[in-house]
Amino acid sequence: MALLDSFAQLKLAIGDLPTCESLLNEIDDHVPPNGRLRPSWYQPLFRLTRARLLLKRTQPEHAVRVLNDAMALGARHSDSVRLRLLKADALIGLNRLDESAAIMDEITASSGSCPPSVSAEIDRVKGELLARLGEPADGQRHLQRAVRVLSVVGSASAREQAEAALARVGSLPPETLPVRSARPGVVDAAAVLDLAPNPELLGREALALITDLECAQGAALVVTSSGLPLEVIAQHGWSAAQARGIARATEPDRRLALGKLRGRRFYLTVAPRPDIASRDALSGIRALVETAVALEGYRREERRQASLMPFEPAGEPDLVFLSDEMVKVVAVARRIAAGNLPVLITGETGTGKEVIARLIHAASDRAAQAFVAFNCSGLPRDTADSQLFGHRRGSFTDAHEDAPGIIRGAAGGTLMLDEIGELDPSIQPKLLRFLDSGEVQPVGERRPVPTDVRIIAATNVAIDTLVRDGRFREDLFYRLNVVRLRIPPLRDRREEIPPLMRHFLRRYGREMNRGGLELSRDTQTCLLLYDWPGNVRQLANEIRSFVAMAEPDDTITPYQLSPEGRAASGPGRSGRREACAEGPGRARAPDRPAAVDGRLAGGALDDPLGDPEGGRPCEHGDKAARSVAEGALPEAAPPGHRRRGSPLDSWNSVHRDN
Repeated sequence: MALLDSFAQLKLAIGDLPTCESLLNEIDDHVPPNGRLRPSWYQPLFRLTRARLLLKRTQPEHAVRVLNDAMALGARHSDSVRLRLLKADALIGLNRLDESAAIMDEITASSGSCPPSVSAEIDRVKGELLARLGEPADGQRHLQRAVRVLSVVGSASAREQAEAALARVGSLPPETLPVRSARPGVVDAAAVLDLAPNPELLGREALALITDLECAQGAALVVTSSGLPLEVIAQHGWSAAQARGIARATEPDRRLALGKLRGRRFYLTVAPRPDIASRDALSGIRALVETAVALEGYRREERRQASLMPFEPAGEPDLVFLSDEMVKVVAVARRIAAGNLPVLITGETGTGKEVIARLIHAASDRAAQAFVAFNCSGLPRDTADSQLFGHRRGSFTDAHEDAPGIIRGAAGGTLMLDEIGELDPSIQPKLLRFLDSGEVQPVGERRPVPTDVRIIAATNVAIDTLVRDGRFREDLFYRLNVVRLRIPPLRDRREEIPPLMRHFLRRYGREMNRGGLELSRDTQTCLLLYDWPGNVRQLANEIRSFVAMAEPDDTITPYQLSPEGRAASGPGRSGRREACAEGPGRARAPDRPAAVDGRLAGGALDDPLGDPEGGRPCEHGDKAARSVAEGALPEAAPPGHRRRGSPLDSWNSVHRDN
C-alpha cells in the first residue's frame, strides 16, 4: 500500500489526477472495513495524499473531512504537522480564516525545529492567510521566504505552489499593496536562526535581510569546494561578474563563514554603505548570523551529547543502543514484530538477546499478553517433555495435578527459548511439531492441544556448527531460522558504552539511594577501553558493585573499580590511562597502539558521531581524542563569544574603497 501511495504522489506531482485517484481507490480497496486493520504510521499519509488531490480539484470541504479522519488515527508528530498544515490551507479555501489562523498558531507553538521544507510550507500557508486577512506586506515576506527556501530544498511542485501564491498576492489591487515591502522584523530574525543548519539557506536569508534593509553597496553569497573555482550563488547590488571578482579578491579570513555542507563551504562577502545607519544595520545582521552559526554548533554538540543518553522506550527501560549494527538490529526487530514468524537471536552471553526479544514482543500485537523467558540449558532430561508441553494428572508418578507446561503458559503471548542449542535432542521433534502445526501434545493427553504462542529462540553458541555436527536437528534449525538477528559483542560497539554507563549509574543510584553519582574522566576511559568479555551484563554488574560501595554525590574514580575494570591499560600505555592500570587484571591485546585507543576514547566520549555531514571525522573529534591521550580536555568557547580578528569584524574595512 505504501508503494501505491508513492505512485499516487508521483502522479499528483505531474498533474495526472485521474491516475492518482485510481491508485488511491486501489489502496482503499485493500483496507478492510470496520477498522479491522490495525492503524499504522502510514495510513494517515494515504489520506494526506487524498486531501492534496481534493485540493487540486478545488474540493476543500471534502479535503477537510479526509484530514480530520487522518488526524483521528493518531499520526506521528512530523506527519501531524503536515496534516494540520494542509487542513489550514483547505480552510483558507473555504474562507474560514479564523479556524485556519487558530491551527497555524498551534503549529507555530508546537512544531519546534522543523525541516526547512516543512518550515517553507508553513511560511507559504501563513503568507496566503495574512494576505487574505488584509496584511499583504507581511504575507509577501513569508511567501518570498518560502520561495527562497524551496528553491534549494523541497519538491518542485511545492516551489511552484509558493511561486503561484506569491504571484496572486502581487496581483492584488494596487490600493491594497504597500508602497514598499514591510521592513524585516523579529520573525525574519527567527528565520535566520532556524535556517542555520543549512548554510546555503542561512546565506540566502541573510542576503535577503541585507537587500531589504538597503544597508550594503553590494553583497554576495559564495561557495568554495576543494579543487573547484569559487562560485557565486546569489548577489545584491553587483552583477554576477562583479560579485565574482570582488569575492575572489577578498581574503578568505575576511569573509563571513556560514558553515560547511557536503564538502562545500559557504561565505558572505559584503561591501557596506558609508552612512552610520547602514553600518549599524549591517552590524546587527553580522551579530545575528554569528549567533545563528554559534547556536547551530551548540545544537549539534547537544545532539551528540543527547545521543549518548539512553533510549528508553515505554515498558523497556534497558534498551540502550547507538551503534550502526544495533540500530539495524532494532529496525529489523520492529519491522518483524507485527508478524508471527519465529525469530532466532544469536550473540555472546550478556549482549542483550532478551532485551531484543522483549522489544519484539512489546512492538507486536501480543504486547498485552505474557512474555515468558525460559532457559533450556537447565532443563532436566527426565522432565523436559512435561515442563515444556505440560502433562495430565496421573500420567506419571509425580503428576498429582494437570500442568499446562511452559508453552501453554505463554498462550497468546511470546515464549523466548534461551540457550536453544542446549535443548535435549529427544525434545526437538516435539518442538518442531509445535512450530509446524501450532499444537502441543501434553504428556498423557490423547489429542494435541492448539496453542497460539510466538517462539523467539536465542543462543550464545554457533548453532550452525551444532547442526553440522549432528547435535541439533537441521529441520528444527531451518524452522527457527526464519528471521535471524545477530547481536554484536559490546567490544564491537564501544560507542554504546558511555550511554550504558550513564544509564546503569542512574538506575542503580536510584535503587540504592545513591543520588548525584558521577564518573570521573579517567573512570570513563577505563570502562570504555576494557574488552568486557561478559558484555552488557558484566558492565552492569561492575557499575552495580561500585554504586553499592559509594556515598551519595560521589565521583567514581578508577581506584573504585574492580581489578578487571582497571585492566584496560596494558604495559607501555601512557597518559591518563595509567590511572586504570592499578591492581591486577588481564592486559589488553598489544596489537592496538595507544594512539588508537586514545582516539577511540576521545571519539566516543567527546564526539561519538564524527562529522555530521558524513565525511571524515570532525576536526573537533580529532582534537578531543588527542586531548584524552595528553591528559587535557578541549575547552569550548562561551556562547556569543567573538574572537578578535574574525571575519565578522572585518566587513567595515574590506570594501571601503568600493
